[in-house]
Amino acid sequence: WTSQRTTAKVQLLLQHMQPQDLKIRNMFGGTALHSACGSQASIEVIKLIVQKNPSIISEKTYDYNHTALTALWQTHLQSIQGHMQIARILKGDNVDESHFDRFWDKVVFLAKEGFFQTPYCPPDVPQDSTKFAFHGLIHLRAPLNLLKVALLRHPEWASVADSDGNYPLHVVVIRRPFRVEDREIIQMLLQLHPKAAGEPNNAGDSPIFIAIRDRMAWDEGLKEIVQANRDVLGTRDTKTGLYPFLLASSLGGYGAVETSYQLLRERPDLVRQAIS
Repeated sequence: WTSQRTTAKVQLLLQHMQPQDLKIRNMFGGTALHSACGSQASIEVIKLIVQKNPSIISEKTYDYNHTALTALWQTHLQSIQGHMQIARILKGDNVDESHFDRFWDKVVFLAKEGFFQTPYCPPDVPQDSTKFAFHGLIHLRAPLNLLKVALLRHPEWASVADSDGNYPLHVVVIRRPFRVEDREIIQMLLQLHPKAAGEPNNAGDSPIFIAIRDRMAWDEGLKEIVQANRDVLGTRDTKTGLYPFLLASSLGGYGAVETSYQLLRERPDLVRQAIS
């Protein structure tokens, strides 16, 4: 907490520590990396800690399951300057300030390094590559507004698939990180890369089938996926051979009735094809 300006103390301490020592927790379950990010330590300090124990990036606090990325985000918002920067970006304004740039460099570093540790990272990705950073943000449980800022600043990240063939749209539908609020990030992803709505991943699943199997409600993002590419309504589930409206019907329950009805309203001609 007292080494925001220099790496010397941290560097000396790390020389006499084992990697697992960095995961000693404070009373909230935070690691040394949580403390570094929560105290606005320099990116050099953060890199030294991660270099000593890369897996520390994914460690979570006890009560809220926050990674160090969330500590970094919350600390930035605690200052008036940081809060106003995020508000301006979310409104669509450009922010070109060194204070924000220092913060954003740390965000991208953590996201990049976090994704490298997942099994979804393609082989032979250069260590300096940041194109998978959005996948890393989802992996590190980034807050909703942080994901929005990331897409506003790097719209190209929406069109990058991981080693399983999952675009960010697939990943959001699979993980459902915000449940009811998922719709907001789904809308952004579809605006930036609408093609993903009809793209199957390596398992043959397009987002609509993943969403239906997970019982995503029509108004929680399924509507946007369908309207981005209505052709997906005429495709069949690779596992069951069912059209989307039939797959939804097979799940049972009131939610399935509502979903089936809405899907058929979009493509009523599918009833005849299903019967034939």
